[in-house]
Amino acid sequence: MDAQIIKWEITGFFVIFVVGAAWHFFYSSTGVQLIGLISPVNESVWEHSKMGTYPILIFSIIMGFYFKEQIPHFWAAQAIAIYSVPIIMIGLFYFYTFFTGHHILAIDISIFAICIALAQWLSYKLLTGQLNPVISPSVALASIAVLVLVTSYFTYFPPKVHLFLDATNGTYGINQVK
Repeated sequence: MDAQIIKWEITGFFVIFVVGAAWHFFYSSTGVQLIGLISPVNESVWEHSKMGTYPILIFSIIMGFYFKEQIPHFWAAQAIAIYSVPIIMIGLFYFYTFFTGHHILAIDISIFAICIALAQWLSYKLLTGQLNPVISPSVALASIAVLVLVTSYFTYFPPKVHLFLDATNGTYGINQVK
């Protein structure tokens, strides 16, 4: 089964990267408010984390049809992988911009690829038992639901902190409030 999992994870990297890159423009190309719940609505670091979070969640759901019965801790592994994306993305972004003083598109894209690669690697290690997921499947599913609710809530009601600030026009959230 390890060979099947590694094939899924490698395929997942490429699928999530391509879908995630397109995800950046999903809301802006449609303007549909509900799409803004899952797609970036502005150029803030927080909103950009949706580019990885939701495509990896969707890929995990698809992958779950094949593995959830065979791997009892499937959702625990996926929850950890899904949460790793925004944590790593935000951490790396602020780490490098601390030194450069501004963002660099090529580095941002590289960080996106690194986040996906690390999430897929982490998922593989957890699914194959090389790492032990420390949460139960029910806690994992609840934590994924919390992440979806939090990202949705902050789309409409973002705290007025730098993480949520649109870098292009100094506004916050979907409502474009300064």
